[in-house]
Amino acid sequence: MEKISVKHIELLKVREIALEFEVDGSRISTFGSGGIVKTLVIPKTIDELKQVIDTLMGVEYHLLGFSSNSLISDEGVDCIVTTRQVKGFTINGEYLTAAVGESMHHLATLTAKKGLTGLEFLVGVPATVGGAVAMNAGAFGQEMKDCLSSVRVYRNGLEQTLTPMDLKMAYRTTMLNGGVVLEAVFKLKKSTVAGCLEKIQSNLEYRRRTQPIEKSLGSVFKRVSGKSAAVYIQQANLKGSQIGGAEVSEKHCNFIINKGNASSTDYLQLLEKVRSTVYEKYNVRLETEIKYIKD
Repeated sequence: MEKISVKHIELLKVREIALEFEVDGSRISTFGSGGIVKTLVIPKTIDELKQVIDTLMGVEYHLLGFSSNSLISDEGVDCIVTTRQVKGFTINGEYLTAAVGESMHHLATLTAKKGLTGLEFLVGVPATVGGAVAMNAGAFGQEMKDCLSSVRVYRNGLEQTLTPMDLKMAYRTTMLNGGVVLEAVFKLKKSTVAGCLEKIQSNLEYRRRTQPIEKSLGSVFKRVSGKSAAVYIQQANLKGSQIGGAEVSEKHCNFIINKGNASSTDYLQLLEKVRSTVYEKYNVRLETEIKYIKD
């Protein structure tokens, strides 16, 4: 793969794609760390996103949404394409169609206020449609695949409409095979506005009560045979462990929080300390949910 070049940047400018240069990675990742992103590409429509993908074919870049599970290397990266401004949605009966950059929290609250149930489990989750589909995001015993009807994907200049079965969606995995999510269609159910909003409030209150408010990337490790990784982390007396500015949250020990000026290296070293300690004590291998963004 080649690096993004002046030629690619000029082509993007001709297509009037928004660009930023020498961007501090801590502005992008919700953990608040990371080196310099040399080129940040910001498509604002689905058509612009397709143009970006075509223009950067053969170029090394990282595709991110809200970056709420993405840790950016302290050494920085050459190019990031962010989908967070690719917005738009329509509601037709019980079907919601939403663009890749729409916020799942926004869609959950919006549909609840219209008496459509099915997305309440994602309220408070800082994920875009694309990111939530890509990792089959889940909470409260539900997953994206449970409410997803189809996904429009772009790959090698062609669009495909795929179902959750086509995508082989499983626990925190979706087989996109290099495809980029353009939009998703959700099948919801009619309910009462009061019932939907009650579920929203209940889920938000649970998150406030059980999850830290400091900067983080959300859950660090996947469940192990149906059991939360937090069980092993707490039993290993790792709650409150700290390296540099990174700390295993006292409130929820499957979160690593930024206590102030933490580096991505701090996060990675603490993650590895947790993983190796749990393996040594319980012979359990913890797998991460987060993505490490580096060239």
